[in-house]
Amino acid sequence: KAYYVNGSGGVDAGPGTIGRSWRTISYALRRVPLSGSVIFVRGGTYGDMIRFERRADPRNPVTLRPYPGEHALLTAPSKSIFHALWIRGASGLRVRGFEITAPTANTGIKIENSQSIEIVGCDIHRTGHSGLLIAGTGDSPPTGNRNIQIWNNRFHDNGGDWISENPFWRIGDHSLYWGAVSSNTDGIDHTTYGGVIANNLFYNQPYGFQLQIGSQASGLIVTNNTFYRATQAQPAGGAIVLYTESATAAYVTRNVLVVNNAITRAANKGVYGSGGGGLMATNVVRNNLAYGNANGDFLGYYGSPDDVLFALGPNITGRKPLFGSPRELNFRPQKRSPAIGQAELAYAPTTDFQGNRRDDRPDIGAFEWAPKTPTS
Repeated sequence: KAYYVNGSGGVDAGPGTIGRSWRTISYALRRVPLSGSVIFVRGGTYGDMIRFERRADPRNPVTLRPYPGEHALLTAPSKSIFHALWIRGASGLRVRGFEITAPTANTGIKIENSQSIEIVGCDIHRTGHSGLLIAGTGDSPPTGNRNIQIWNNRFHDNGGDWISENPFWRIGDHSLYWGAVSSNTDGIDHTTYGGVIANNLFYNQPYGFQLQIGSQASGLIVTNNTFYRATQAQPAGGAIVLYTESATAAYVTRNVLVVNNAITRAANKGVYGSGGGGLMATNVVRNNLAYGNANGDFLGYYGSPDDVLFALGPNITGRKPLFGSPRELNFRPQKRSPAIGQAELAYAPTTDFQGNRRDDRPDIGAFEWAPKTPTS
């Protein structure tokens, strides 16, 4: 069933119909039935820190999306609010098609101790800390996260406030931080298990990494994303980092596959392993295209080559990706691009960032070279 939110004309007491819409998204998320409900959000700006803390049906999730043809912005306008959208101790929610920003707040979206959550087709940008933070905490029960799906989003220009708050840490924060934990020494399993990061576009990241994985992540697939222009040249900056805080087995990032991604023009590192030693060797980085990453395309060890952090290769390096026009945000491979036909089919999504069908020889990155004509 469909329900409606109208921030300028709704009332949080009515039935939530199109003629008598609710006013706030949080109220709608507290009221709708927990199997198959669709909440349509009318155009406008919503800045009341939206929360979802319910257990919906993962097989038939609640969907939150803008009303067709209208633009809805989710934001967190004050430092005391922290998140534009907070998904906590929840399951069965699909968030689709919003612009999300939090210029003076903590994060755009925080997912905490939840399962079967989907973030699809959003533009997540200009957040004070991380654009999207997936975290396990010491809450009771300490469930961590499971089966988080991140598809077809834009991530850019995130993490600025962390610099101003911590002037001695010229690091900033990350566009997508997968597997943050409240403590690495409390003996609690905070792991984010399973999940997919696919068909996303990361660009113009001024601080930190575009994607930090870990310190506690397991079974994640990172496939067919495009990473461009992570501009921080400090040591803790670049496109992707696989990270663990401790060499203790309980806190290690493991069984992560990074495949079919285009990783280019990072001012620091392309893919980097940090901390944890040989316990992270179950992670695999292969079949990616990397070019022009200033301090190395793939750095699979920390300290010495014997301190293995991920298994590497084969990957494509040293060849220009031949995108359309990155300045105009056109990252579609052009004729003779080394990305064409080189993605590993088993892990390639069936469509690309723009919904174009991929065939049985898919391209590396979020975009296909030439859209395929759907078969009848």
